[in-house]
Amino acid sequence: MDQFIQSAGNDRNSAVQFLKTHPQLVQWKLYMEQNSTSAFHEASKRGHTHVVLLLLEMGAPLDSRDEFGRTAIHYAALCSKQHVVRHGICPEETGYLGESDDSHVKTMDILLSSGSSPPVEAVDNDGRTALMYAAMQGHSDVVEVLLKHGTDSAHRDLSGWSALFFAALYDHPNVLRILLENPKTESDVPDSMGYTALVIAAEQGWKDNVLLLLSYGADPSRLCRDGKPPSVHARAKGHEEVAKIFEAAVEKSTSL
Repeated sequence: MDQFIQSAGNDRNSAVQFLKTHPQLVQWKLYMEQNSTSAFHEASKRGHTHVVLLLLEMGAPLDSRDEFGRTAIHYAALCSKQHVVRHGICPEETGYLGESDDSHVKTMDILLSSGSSPPVEAVDNDGRTALMYAAMQGHSDVVEVLLKHGTDSAHRDLSGWSALFFAALYDHPNVLRILLENPKTESDVPDSMGYTALVIAAEQGWKDNVLLLLSYGADPSRLCRDGKPPSVHARAKGHEEVAKIFEAAVEKSTSL
């Protein structure tokens, strides 16, 4: 599989030539030993638009999954070029082809527009959708594509987290804003432990995320399962400025 990625890059002709000499890779159930991913997953992960199109034409199934239940759309949402350079194959070291056409946005659009009933709401073994993966990584453009294709921003994983929680946790205010502007997004629903996205942002000390969530109606005085308001959680983590934002918001709401 590594050979395929290195030899083909995002170049359709190179991919065709490689697959002619390695026809077993077209058998979609043949996976890498490490993490059970197929050539289709790996091309989607790297935003290889030309190769993704080729593999779809050759019959790559959109619902094929790795050992964690992730589909190609999860992989297209998960990685960015910077991530791949840091943690995967470095294009400059492998004679990489087609780099200028790399795009996770285009790859996602291709996958979701393939006409094969794309699993936009496919969940992994933890109940997480591609939207949640994109929110974790801060891929605002991929989030927009997924929402355009009808993914449910209110969907919750097995822990009760929606994409909003992940954007709040990893400090991605641009993604947070896009999600909050979507009418399906629920800004103040607690997870299975009784915490809201607002509390998650408060504990991390992410001021911009806290202000955004408050501006979209998140309740600054809502008590968590432990009976404490968000300001207490923020102060307990050493985020005094954020705690004061909550206290001012509570005071303002009670004076109205």
